[in-house]
Amino acid sequence: MTDKKIEKAVVSTHKKIEKTVVDGYKTIEEGAVDGFKKVSDKFVEKLFKKEDESVSDAKERLKKQQEEVQKQQEERAETMAQKNQTILDETNKKIAAAKKYNGQ
Repeated sequence: MTDKKIEKAVVSTHKKIEKTVVDGYKTIEEGAVDGFKKVSDKFVEKLFKKEDESVSDAKERLKKQQEEVQKQQEERAETMAQKNQTILDETNKKIAAAKKYNGQ
């Protein structure tokens, strides 16, 4: 065989292997995603779905509830940060006054 023929055969073999690996990965990935969706739907159906509510409606309701909880947590965190800053500012003023009183 000539070098060109060997090269062509090797490249062709590598492309076949690549296609097989990629196709296998895609099959596994799709199976995992589909399996997760099925399990997720069953959990929502059994644990969270209300009467006369579809699984997709229940998921949407849960998503909105989670977004509201997250918003409330962010608001609380901001309030706490503001309170902490106020306390820090007041403390720094008291320290400065104490230093001034003590002649520092």
